[in-house]
Amino acid sequence: MADKKQSSLVGSDFSQELRKITWPTREAAIKAMILVVAIMIFSTIFVGGLDVLFAKLFVLIRGLK
Repeated sequence: MADKKQSSLVGSDFSQELRKITWPTREAAIKAMILVVAIMIFSTIFVGGLDVLFAKLFVLIRGLK
């Protein structure tokens, strides 16, 4: 188990590293979020469409009407 001096150095290094981070602006974060949501919606619709297509193809091939 690490002693208290070692663990306090780790916490100190961690806080120093957090100060070095360049955080995105609010506008950049919102634009990134909108992009992620748009890609998620597009991919959901695309995969859902493939699912419907293959389900209909399966019914057509198997004749399970």
